[in-house]
Amino acid sequence: MQISSTLWLVMIAAGAMLVAVGNLNFNIARDREREQAAGLRAVEMLQTELVNNDGRIKELRELLKQRQVTTEPLEFAAWNVVTGAGLLARLDHKKMTQLADAYYNLNLIEQYRSQIVERSIGVASALQQTPAIKEQLMANLGAAIDKLEPKLKELTADQISK
Repeated sequence: MQISSTLWLVMIAAGAMLVAVGNLNFNIARDREREQAAGLRAVEMLQTELVNNDGRIKELRELLKQRQVTTEPLEFAAWNVVTGAGLLARLDHKKMTQLADAYYNLNLIEQYRSQIVERSIGVASALQQTPAIKEQLMANLGAAIDKLEPKLKELTADQISK
């Protein structure tokens, strides 16, 4: 059986198109897999940080019962890395929303904690209205902790069970 040169040319062109389409789809699939892996690594980093912050929040709650706060700040290093690299965009919407909400509340708690520390030591502690402001900040801190704890429990449940 002899195949004409025109048929050979058509087969070569069809093969070239298949290779081009395959190459394009391969690159898209590889990039998608890399993004998914990066998103999973980001979640692992955040979960470790959230577990650490959960422990600090529990310590802070106990100190708050004694009308005190710790000078040790909450951790935000992994959050800064993950958000700076844009890795949250690779997560599903629900998980991304949960993490953003949790970190918003962690940041709020950190702001209250640092303001209380500022009003306990240094120049700000000498101001006349400091005790009343400090009490209000402690009430706000307690409310923020109450709001955050169920969210942290949900987000860290996978990490704790490992």
